[in-house]
Amino acid sequence: MATFSQQFLANLGRPAMGESLFGLGRTIGGLPGQAQERRKREQFNQLMQQAQGAMGAGDFASMKILSQQLSAAGYPEQAGKLMQSAVTLEQQQKTKQEAVGEKRTSAQMLMTELQDYANNPQLPQPVRQQAGNLLRAAAQVGDRATLLEPRVTQLRNLVSQAGKPQ
Repeated sequence: MATFSQQFLANLGRPAMGESLFGLGRTIGGLPGQAQERRKREQFNQLMQQAQGAMGAGDFASMKILSQQLSAAGYPEQAGKLMQSAVTLEQQQKTKQEAVGEKRTSAQMLMTELQDYANNPQLPQPVRQQAGNLLRAAAQVGDRATLLEPRVTQLRNLVSQAGKPQ
């Protein structure tokens, strides 16, 4: 009967070289997938950095575009959150612009009223001078001219008293 060495029989029970080759094959076969996953992760990180920059700049249009790119890259949850942030930012900016427009209109109306008082020859000189001073102050503060409203109200009272017969 043939006799086998103890080492040979131990190697049959534990095929170390075969396992090593199998592990090597598995690793080599997984490299393309790992590279693709790494590129996808890098793309995601780049898109998120751009999104943060757009948020910081208040650029809701870029945020919407980046949201679409995130969705196309396979990140629908992050894309949805970014799109929601973009829509919210757009609405906030629109509301802010409307408020600024209203302030500007109020300031312009106030300044027109002051100019009318300052140029009205039927008003006493001190009242016209006060109107001119307020008009200059309103021109300096611009859209915040409505802050002068209490002083303009006092001027209106003076104008109404000046218009009454004595």
